[in-house]
Amino acid sequence: MRAAIGDDPTRVILPRPALAPAILAILAALAALAAGAGSASAAPEFFGPDAVFNQRVDGATTLDRDSAAYAAELQRQAENFDATVNMRRFTVPIYRVPGTQPRVKVTIDRPDARRLQEIMADVPVPADAVASEGTDGNVAIYQAATDTMWEFWRFTREEDGFHADWAGRVVGLDDSPGWYRDLRDPESGLALEKPFWGTNATHLNLLGGIMTVPEIRSGRIDHALVISIPEARAGVWSAPANATDGRIADARAIPEGAWFRLDPDLDIDALGLPPLTRMMARAAQRYGMVVANTARSVVFYAEDASRRTTDPYASVMGGLRPVDVARAFPWEHVQTLPLRLSDGQATAADALRRPKRPKRPERAHRRRSARG
Repeated sequence: MRAAIGDDPTRVILPRPALAPAILAILAALAALAAGAGSASAAPEFFGPDAVFNQRVDGATTLDRDSAAYAAELQRQAENFDATVNMRRFTVPIYRVPGTQPRVKVTIDRPDARRLQEIMADVPVPADAVASEGTDGNVAIYQAATDTMWEFWRFTREEDGFHADWAGRVVGLDDSPGWYRDLRDPESGLALEKPFWGTNATHLNLLGGIMTVPEIRSGRIDHALVISIPEARAGVWSAPANATDGRIADARAIPEGAWFRLDPDLDIDALGLPPLTRMMARAAQRYGMVVANTARSVVFYAEDASRRTTDPYASVMGGLRPVDVARAFPWEHVQTLPLRLSDGQATAADALRRPKRPKRPERAHRRRSARG
């Protein structure tokens, strides 16, 4: 994702200059769809009912004018780049901590991250916290008692404590729309959130769209799914994204932030899908799939359970590989919801807000991310 699911640590992510009207529009549209969505659903573990990830889209009657072309391109990439589900590498371990969890400092290894470092001086990190395997090194921490989420990229334990190359924090996750905003404390004026925080290339919150262990065990995923794709459009994105790491200079390429869904008329039960694929398909039909990053294949993300004593996914995998689960997904029935594109005209000042990250000497040998 920017690494969380990110690929090249030296790239510059271009933040969107102004997208408030588009963001309001997408939330209004999704809220209207949710009002008429129908069947009851379980409350998702993360975010409130108004968050973009938790809005039903199966009642939408309008598709993007280029829906078929974008959907065909997504299917092409899924087939040509071996779509998969990241469950043990290049994904996110989620540490759910109590209100009494001792707090420690996480050093942010960037000299220009003063406010972020102040915030990360007091984080309830479990003593045994370990990042997901892979060069992204993601970690998410959620504390229900304070309704706060912390996310980290390239998270490590070193001799002097925990370190990360970048991070983000959301206080009041239930009230978050699902992306990082420009929020300040009304009394002190200090930043509570900044739009360029977070580990996703698009600055969507890291926990958005991740399939968690509890919901997979329950057999139902009641939120949108986050995906990464190999070939995303350069310099242009669609709300609710507010940045991109896309590199394809072609107006026909899929922009990050694009929201897909499965055809609401598709009878998923009649397809004979593997259990996890069926869960994913139902979630994609009801809530959709949002492109949040680039990767070397089309990737869905499940909570990293690699360090659990027993495999929580074994019963739903049925001996299948993650690539088999994603290959069985009904890509030919995907539709594209209306895009709300940025103008792609980031200023030099915008670009400088996200400078290249200096590599620490001990990490200079790391290879590029191979998410998926």
